[in-house]
Amino acid sequence: MPKEIDIKKIVEDIKALDGVQGIHTLHIWSICSNIHAMSAHIDMKEEARSRRGEILDLINQRLAKDHHIFYTTLQAECNSCITNQLFRAIEHKEHGH
Repeated sequence: MPKEIDIKKIVEDIKALDGVQGIHTLHIWSICSNIHAMSAHIDMKEEARSRRGEILDLINQRLAKDHHIFYTTLQAECNSCITNQLFRAIEHKEHGH
């Protein structure tokens, strides 16, 4: 993750938007020194399902303006995540050939 990124602030900004319940499976990386990319799953409140396009647009605007994140892949979900974890550990296994 780029060292100048404040992940707590990004999560706070996204969760502060009306209709957003949570965020998980979050990944951020640099494209160049001041342009970043992000992918995440956005957990929408049930009553906000019909506005998911509008909410994702607002998230993208805030990410670009406040965090220099211009390339995103955001997946809107309508149910709470099973684990409710922001980060998911990925197990590395060696494969024999």
